[in-house]
Amino acid sequence: MIILILEYIRIRLLSKNSFWSLMFWGIFTTFPHELAHYLIALFTGARPKGLSLIPKKYQIENQTFWVLGQVEAYVNKINGVFIGLAPILWLFVGYFITKYFFYYFEFNLLNTIVFYIIIYLCIINGIPSIQDLRVVFDSHWWLIIILIGGYFLWKNIIFI
Repeated sequence: MIILILEYIRIRLLSKNSFWSLMFWGIFTTFPHELAHYLIALFTGARPKGLSLIPKKYQIENQTFWVLGQVEAYVNKINGVFIGLAPILWLFVGYFITKYFFYYFEFNLLNTIVFYIIIYLCIINGIPSIQDLRVVFDSHWWLIIILIGGYFLWKNIIFI
């Protein structure tokens, strides 16, 4: 129920189409998402130039579009796959939080609410955007298949 309430609030804020509502929501969703891109770009040698979190408004054919954040980097055919899929790391963070949160924190109402808010933010930040997927598929998309295949091969060899 808490996750549905948070999603309802997010949709209401984003539908207002105002700078401040986008900026408020961007603190929670854009910063971690773009931080993942920035860190992976740094680790893959893409030399990230900047991390922008200020919403930018674009008008195209009487329609308003907002860009909530972006990272500028030198993307090539190999590192583009990793940079584009970087936000998925938040899903792994969410997995470990679900596994160990109540091991370290007492099980009560306040901690449960905090737990669901953290999990919600991990899920929201872990979804690649359309632009992220464009970067991935402009790169070597076959590398994704090799990585997924390698994962399942590793899992079958290690955990037989």
